[in-house]
Amino acid sequence: MKAIILAAGLGRRMGRLASGLPKVLVDLGDGSSCLDRMLGDLGSSGLFQEAVIVTGHRADKISDFVGRVKSSMKIKTVFNPLYDISGPLVSLWIARDHLIGDDFVISNGDNVFSGGVVKKAVRGTGERNGLDLLVVEKTAFTPDEIKVRLGEGSSVKRVGKDLAGRGCSAVSAGLLVVRGAEYRRAVVDSLEEMVKAEENLWPRVLWHSLVNRLVDEGGKVGVIAIGADSWQEIDQPDDLVSARTIAMTSARG
Repeated sequence: MKAIILAAGLGRRMGRLASGLPKVLVDLGDGSSCLDRMLGDLGSSGLFQEAVIVTGHRADKISDFVGRVKSSMKIKTVFNPLYDISGPLVSLWIARDHLIGDDFVISNGDNVFSGGVVKKAVRGTGERNGLDLLVVEKTAFTPDEIKVRLGEGSSVKRVGKDLAGRGCSAVSAGLLVVRGAEYRRAVVDSLEEMVKAEENLWPRVLWHSLVNRLVDEGGKVGVIAIGADSWQEIDQPDDLVSARTIAMTSARG
């Protein structure tokens, strides 16, 4: 299995904390970073043979970091030259050639998971082919959260920041599991079509819009629920408090 890690963003809301660094390399308080922890979790799971990191802002820093990492996985970087004028959907499209041969997960680079969560999530899908979105169940939301509305059989009906909270029962934890040649091809074909539309090239367009397109085309996207205290996305300085708690708790465990 392969991991596609999206780490091209500018991280403007991190302010001075990310000065000179991509957000994924900001210290979590224990000497580690989001990217450090993600690569460690993927490698120790025994499920992943390769990680592909899509870089952009301060790509040189990420390349330097990767050069120092010791891992059982192959680790590659792919540069998004449009990182300052595009969003996560375009970053994923940049990595499209890596989405065909092997099953994969798509993950935001600024995710912090407690130890073992990614392994449990991927194993939770078994060998079943399909698409599964990692979620945290909740009913009260902040404006920045990517809300999830579920349909029949606890499958995704709609996902996005712009959804009204009413009718939603979870938020995305920023990771999608894709298994099976048919589903890998569906992801790539949808990406190729989506980037033809100018409105999908802007920074605000998340890779979750791909999930909506797949659902609109009749695809089923399941969910894998994890605990609220086992994941944090780093969008702004305040998020580091929760992320550091997760990192330190995992270290003690």
